[in-house]
Amino acid sequence: MELRKIDLLDNKEGFLCWLIEVFWKALIEKIPLACQLKEIEQIRFVLIAISDDDIEEECLGFPSFCQEFDFDMCKAVRIPLQDWSEKEIRIWLTKHSGLSKDKIEPMAKSIYKSSRGGTPKLICEALKNKLS
Repeated sequence: MELRKIDLLDNKEGFLCWLIEVFWKALIEKIPLACQLKEIEQIRFVLIAISDDDIEEECLGFPSFCQEFDFDMCKAVRIPLQDWSEKEIRIWLTKHSGLSKDKIEPMAKSIYKSSRGGTPKLICEALKNKLS
């Protein structure tokens, strides 16, 4: 599940605490029984809350958050996206686009140039536009 633009919320703290403490914990508590009743071996849920702003300072002190080194599936963990290099874009295109090498090279340069130094969100948008 993906939630976008959480940085626009007036009460991020309240929403994120509700999301983890009420919604998420209830969901993961009910999954094993639902799987058992439906004879499903295993289900995994991933909830991604996306923020254009770095909300680490605001949220990491909340009791509903943890760090990578003390991961707890009942809590949220911050996963920052790193900027991509032109080479990483080219490698991704080689693996996933199905395009020929002569088309990949200029496309990787163009995507990198338009991404303001490898910003993941801008790269994603550029890839969608160019590969659609």
